[in-house]
Formats: sequence, C-alpha cells, structure tokens
Amino acid sequence: MNGATVADFYERFVVDEIPNIYAESPRRALMKATSDIGSLKVDTLAGRFFTMSKIDLHFKYNTIIEAKDNLIDKIGFYMLDSGRGGVAAFGGSDFSPSRHVSGGESYMAFSPSLPELHRFDAQTTKPLYLEVTADYFSSLLDSNDPFTGPLKEKILKREFFGMKSTLMPAHYRLATAMCECPLEGSLGNLMMEGSLQQFIALQLTPFVQPTQIKENITTRDRDIIYGVRDHLHRTFRDNHSLLDLSKQFGINQNKLKKSFKEIFGVPVIEYLYNLKMEHARNLLYDQGMYVGEVAAVVGYKNANHFATAFKRKFGMKPSKIA
Repeated sequence: MNGATVADFYERFVVDEIPNIYAESPRRALMKATSDIGSLKVDTLAGRFFTMSKIDLHFKYNTIIEAKDNLIDKIGFYMLDSGRGGVAAFGGSDFSPSRHVSGGESYMAFSPSLPELHRFDAQTTKPLYLEVTADYFSSLLDSNDPFTGPLKEKILKREFFGMKSTLMPAHYRLATAMCECPLEGSLGNLMMEGSLQQFIALQLTPFVQPTQIKENITTRDRDIIYGVRDHLHRTFRDNHSLLDLSKQFGINQNKLKKSFKEIFGVPVIEYLYNLKMEHARNLLYDQGMYVGEVAAVVGYKNANHFATAFKRKFGMKPSKIA
C-alpha cells in the first residue's frame, strides 16, 4: 500500500452512472473519468447474466480503484494483455502476490456482494473484465463432477476462490464474439450466452486437463510443454522455430511437436501464429495502428506476407479493419 493513491472513480469521477447494469435486452454503456491521477474509460456490454467491460486506463501513480456499485455475488474474470493489476477479495486490502494479474494472465475469482478493490501499478494498459452472476455460473456446473461439484459448493457457501491461468487466443475470440453480436433482444441474449458458456468452459479447462492427457507424456515433459506455451505467450512477437524451442527447453524436437499438439490441440508453430494474429487484430481494431506498423510489431518484416497470413486467419485483409 505504500505509495499507492486511492481513487474512487465510481463516486468522485463518475461520468455516467450505470444502475442495474444487468439487462434483459443487450445494451451498452460508456463511462469516462479523469483526474490528476490519470484517466479511465470503461466500455461495458450488459446481458441478463453478465457484463463485459473493455477498460482503457492510464495511471500516473500506483492506484486503487474502489468499485461500490453492482453489488451482487458474481464470478469475475480479470484479464490483462499487458501490465500488472490485481483484485482483493471481499473488498479488503489483501493484495497478496497470488492475486496479482500480469500481462498474458487471467484471474478467475468469486466476488461477494461487497465493494471491490482493483489495484494497478502506474501504467497504461487495457484490461478486459467479464463478470457473471454467481447464480448463473453455478447453474452451469455439474454437482456430481469431481471438479465442478466442489467448485459449485464453494459458490453456494459464498467461499472465496481464485484461479489463475494463461490467456489464450480463444479467450479474445469469444470475448469479441460477444461484443460484436449482430442480434438484439432474446436472440442476441441466446447468441451471447452461447459464447459466454464456451468462454467459461475454456477458462476451467486448464484445471482439469491433466487427467485428460495420455499416459505417454511424463510429468517432466508436461511441465516443459506448459513452459513452452507460457514462453510463447511472453515472446510471441519474436519468430521461433521448433528446433530453437527444443534446444532452449531441452526436449527432443519430435517429442515437443507431438506432445504440444496432444495437449493444446494445435502444432507449436500454429499456436504461435494464432497468438500473433490475435494480437495484430487487437492492435488494428483497438488502437487503429497502420498495417505496416502492426506487421513489424508481430514479427513480420514484409507487410504483404503479414497481410496474407492475416487474411488466412480471419478471412479478410487487415486493411479492412485498420
């Protein structure tokens, strides 16, 4: 807490109050706030059981945002593409390292109907927050399942839990599908909640996946494969080869190739390609960068090669987004 500045944006700097944010029909709301501490913009999509907020913040100092509205039991997914932030349980001041979220990470936690404290270092970053009502989330969980059963029981007892995982390109694809839903009303709810359920399943998968991995992958090799995956998330702007990765992590090239695909469903290089393209789309869509600039950021020396790869991934030229 030393050196931190307390900023209650919701009371002192609110531009647009958003009461009863969960909505029967999908709706959007925009909130902007500025002060001598910095600036904050929150673009929120609200559905019946969830809110999806794209945050754009710039803080000059270490800052704590205290959120006092929308006080219901919920499950929060706090995602950071870059920078560092955190959430304290039950509106308290426990900012332990286990509750810090760094770039490339997602932190899922139960939040009771109490004020929340979000801590951010002095930085410019764009976190993504998805919050789902606890009742709806628990309704999706099977009480008889060895993993989801105990998780559901924790929610019903209103016990805190926090689960940190690595962000995947699919997280952003599903979030984008929700934000860009072309339908309204009941059909819009149906489409967005389909993407929401996929998102939740994807978020929970890493915590049950070890039981699904075939026995021919040893614990040591599995740890190495996950290490490779995390390394790609940190350095996807670079160009990696299968040979270089196998040397760096001390694993046979063929074993790396087969085990990575078995665990994550796609080859190593395709996984890297997906990371690059998802980041490129975010830069084009959210920051309005030029195609040539984005190509260089994600490791392409030739903008035409980048454009070809982008079209292969998304079915459109990057110039259509930029």
